[in-house]
Amino acid sequence: MNEYLQNQIKQDFVILKTFLSDNYKLAQYLRIDFADGSKVIDLLKLSKENAHIELKRNYINQIFSILDDALYKMITPGKLNEALKTVDILLFLTCVNIRAISQKQVIKVKSADTFDIEEFDIKTIIKELPVLSKELPDANMHIRVITNLLKKYRDITIEMDEKTILAPEKTRESITNTYKSELATVIISIKKHYYNMVMAIPSLKAKFEAQYITKKPDTNDTTDVFFTYDFSLLKHFLLKQLGEYSKIRSSLTFVKKESMDVLSIIKDLYNLQTSYIEITKHEESAIFNVMSVNKIGVEKFNLFLFRITDEIIKYIEQKFVNPYSRK
Repeated sequence: MNEYLQNQIKQDFVILKTFLSDNYKLAQYLRIDFADGSKVIDLLKLSKENAHIELKRNYINQIFSILDDALYKMITPGKLNEALKTVDILLFLTCVNIRAISQKQVIKVKSADTFDIEEFDIKTIIKELPVLSKELPDANMHIRVITNLLKKYRDITIEMDEKTILAPEKTRESITNTYKSELATVIISIKKHYYNMVMAIPSLKAKFEAQYITKKPDTNDTTDVFFTYDFSLLKHFLLKQLGEYSKIRSSLTFVKKESMDVLSIIKDLYNLQTSYIEITKHEESAIFNVMSVNKIGVEKFNLFLFRITDEIIKYIEQKFVNPYSRK
């Protein structure tokens, strides 16, 4: 690798880490504006089983799709800027991911309003979708996602029935449990998207609060246990992930400024595609490790993952989308 580029990679990552504690400087450095933050929030709300990890993977694929084309023809300034913008947003998402799990303040949750996503009934959701589609066009984006998940649920159910009927009796229970685990994941995702939909549309939100929110007399506040967990292992992993993503930014910035060794640098970067996909995928393992340290059952993985995604969304909304919160 070019010696100058190696030094630049190290310097860029040091600078990026110094901005982790300053939201305004981070947004300036990564060229993130109100529209970027809002778009990330929208995409996170539409994410499926793998939540924010899925969005990171999508950004990686977009970047390497551009690099793939650049192997066969000279990369245009427009495509290079597109790749750099995607890297900036990927770095932004990862930085916010770190900040969201590093919050030290004690969050108080009023015991007056309580809700458990498990209270949603799948049959009711299925029944309401056609009506909502006609009455509320604004809900169609969410409805499409939920409809696709319901189709996946039906497909898994059919496949499970077919496999268990043909399977020997001694393996039938094991096969059934595997499929039940997949179905549970899809159900949680359906309920999550339904919840995001009703909270985003005022008329649905009012109905939701009347039907599902349990009102209790005001009592002492209770601490949100999520902010008491030890996230050190996940934070360590995310910093390593951030460093790897930062290398892409440094390399592409170098390509934009220099005319020498451009194809060589792009090839070197492209050859690392698999490792970048892996480091994104390994985030799930890091989250499992955090759950193990905090004695959280593995069956709650999806709920825990979605909670992290929700905290990322809240952080972006509070610190970046709202200009008065950039502190």
